[in-house]
Amino acid sequence: MNAGKGESSREERMERTASTERAVERARMDGDSLAMLQKNAARIQHAMNNPLAALLAEEQLLSMESTLSADQRASVERIIELTRRVIVLVRDLDELRGTHPPR
Repeated sequence: MNAGKGESSREERMERTASTERAVERARMDGDSLAMLQKNAARIQHAMNNPLAALLAEEQLLSMESTLSADQRASVERIIELTRRVIVLVRDLDELRGTHPPR
């Protein structure tokens, strides 16, 4: 009878060990996935920041043109507003990267 209990206990320990190993492997894979997500977020952010800054600068210069009609000026202002929204979205990628720069 003791052999049965001992065998059962051994099997339980082996199952717990296997279960723990599976959990550790899942955590490692989750960590790898998170690292890849953070790396891609950094790449996207870097790739978009310079063009967005240049676009915003050009839009702001255009908005200072005295020859723009009211409709053209309104269009430029709308483009500036939309560009700023995209800039905020790109900055929000910091949350995926695990960084939070001062705002």
